[in-house]
Amino acid sequence: MLDFAMSHENDLMRLIRKTWLRPEYKFYYQGSYYEELEIDESTWGSIQMVCSGQYGVVIGYLEATINRDSNKVSNISLVRFNNDKDYSIVWAKDVSTFLENLFKIHKFRKIEFYVIVGNPIEQQYDRFVKKHNGRIIGVSKEAIKLWDGKYYDKKMYEIMRPENI
Repeated sequence: MLDFAMSHENDLMRLIRKTWLRPEYKFYYQGSYYEELEIDESTWGSIQMVCSGQYGVVIGYLEATINRDSNKVSNISLVRFNNDKDYSIVWAKDVSTFLENLFKIHKFRKIEFYVIVGNPIEQQYDRFVKKHNGRIIGVSKEAIKLWDGKYYDKKMYEIMRPENI
């Protein structure tokens, strides 16, 4: 179930800190440092949500950075904390709902985001973009250096709001 991040700030901060220095989260942090997540008090600059399962257990964090001048989402951040198979369907549905609501509820005209090539989520992003008639804008070679000291390519996507929404 989706809920605003500000309603789960303490749990969210604790879970974010637990991901620091864990190799499986290197694609999320994209650098060699960590900082506290800032929870916004409004949805003007970003939409920050949590995905929660049974009994309000926080499964993941979802954020869309907003460019109001261009009426678009300029970046998406998704991080899943609980990889329990029981929560896989909840997470997948909430991610899909979150992204679709950017068009349906918030009426943004465009979503732009990227993935670091090699991230396990990359194939799912490719499928999501194809399903929503989006496209891969391009790939920037060796665009990001992660804390493992290696340089990675960055694949950029865009999806336009469908005319029927």
